[in-house]
Amino acid sequence: MHKQLSNKYIYWLILLTICVNFIGAFYPLLRNDDPVLYATISKNMVLSGNWFNLMYDQKDWLDKPHFPFWITGISFKIFGINSFAYILPGFLFHIIGAIFTYLLCLELLKDKQIALFSVLIYLTSIHLLISSIDVRAEAYLLGEIMGACYFWYKYDQTAGISFKYLVLGSIFSACAIMTKGPFVLITIGTGFVLMWIYQKKFYNLYSLKWLLAILLSICFTFPEIYSLYQQFDLHPEKVVFNRTGVSGILWFFWGSQFGRFLNNGYIKVNYVQQYHYLFFLHTFLWAFLPWSVFFMFAKIFSIKSLRKNSNVSNEQISVNIFLLGAFVPTFILFSLTKFQLDHYTNILMPFAAILCARWYHVMLSKCVDSKIHWVFYLQIIIATIFLILAVSLALYLLNSTNLIIALLADAIMLWVLIYAMSFNIMHRALVMSVLAINMVFVLITQINQKYMYYDPGYLAAKIVNEQANYPIIDYNVNSVTFNFYAKQSYHKVFKIEDIKKLTLPVYMLIKTNDISLLDANNIHYVVIAQIRGTSINGFIASLINHDKLKDYLTEYSILEIK
Repeated sequence: MHKQLSNKYIYWLILLTICVNFIGAFYPLLRNDDPVLYATISKNMVLSGNWFNLMYDQKDWLDKPHFPFWITGISFKIFGINSFAYILPGFLFHIIGAIFTYLLCLELLKDKQIALFSVLIYLTSIHLLISSIDVRAEAYLLGEIMGACYFWYKYDQTAGISFKYLVLGSIFSACAIMTKGPFVLITIGTGFVLMWIYQKKFYNLYSLKWLLAILLSICFTFPEIYSLYQQFDLHPEKVVFNRTGVSGILWFFWGSQFGRFLNNGYIKVNYVQQYHYLFFLHTFLWAFLPWSVFFMFAKIFSIKSLRKNSNVSNEQISVNIFLLGAFVPTFILFSLTKFQLDHYTNILMPFAAILCARWYHVMLSKCVDSKIHWVFYLQIIIATIFLILAVSLALYLLNSTNLIIALLADAIMLWVLIYAMSFNIMHRALVMSVLAINMVFVLITQINQKYMYYDPGYLAAKIVNEQANYPIIDYNVNSVTFNFYAKQSYHKVFKIEDIKKLTLPVYMLIKTNDISLLDANNIHYVVIAQIRGTSINGFIASLINHDKLKDYLTEYSILEIK
């Protein structure tokens, strides 16, 4: 007789996953990538004391709205300017997303175990796991969109106007708009609109109740509108996107998202893949691992359940339409646009998790040990592959401390897995998948921590931070990590002769091969230190063949120029 997967056991799996996920918050931000760029902009905001203007390299920066930078800035004020303080708010919004996924699922399906399953699937989707520490706008959107959907659903189900749900729904919607732009209202609202159309509640589209919701949501975005007005609309002389007269408010309401969608805004994609309409199909399949197979069956089940019969009530169809309406239209819009990045799909994964959880629960009631659906055996195979890969790659790629941490974490999860072998096949498939993806995440964190010794900007900042408080100059390295981690004021120099115009002394990060340019211009310097580093792509390539690492390393010098 197989044991049942109790809610208590699911709670422990959720707690284990959150703890494993939180490991990543204690490692540095590395790579010349968006998270370090956003952290640097927040750093500049805090140091300057100007919370209206987003600045990078002493230039006005117009690409993302302010909300994540404000939250990061508050975190920097509390915990200091460091990687942990940057990651923590995004991680917390990721967890808020999990909480509201649970609450929304419970409200829609009225079953606590399905809601717990949805949280477990949400927390162990590989791209959401990674994105909670590789923090971009989508980490914040998870908490904001799911919070908005939950409170608006409660608002919709309440007769008349509920002030509590109106205010809370508007706050979460406004935060989402101030994170990514008005486009997010499509994800928040399409499920409701399609559900109302099915329910023939057309009056909701123009009722005072919902007009008030839209108006209040826009009112709560005033801090963003005011900040853009102060930084850009009041100063048409500023050069932004290589032109003057750029309106920050117009960009916010149109160019930030719809301009990208139509590829006619300030930020354009010059090269479009031939089959870009299929980009998010294969992207979602790998990003939602290990639950991609579950999702395909769940989606088919949900579409079939739209047909009314004796087993499907109007209420169940309404719930199906709401969930599919929140997922499908946004997914189609993403696929149509030429501006495509893999993390865009993150905001759809909570709805996918709810669909999967409901399908999984239905299958539990339909299947018995003598007749198990083949998909659960396939899921066990997928989980086993991940388990083997995680342990094997840890043994091959890691050494010393990183390997010990990875293997200790893996040992705890393997112990949990052994206990789970007493469950039936369907429960075992779930537990094995959860533990396998946690093992993969531990491996990823340790590989990232290993790169700490090869990121040139991070290494250079550690050295200059021990020197005098001179300004630092970056020549032809363009290291965002150097900018973020260095405590001194940071500047880029694009022409070597411009160094003579600077107020000396300064420190300089330069490729060792470029030092000859200083000699040619009679610029006197002292070599403080030399480091060898590489890009993340070169580092990952060298992991496959350790002997090749030296071929990817570039030597950099840290100079004092007097």
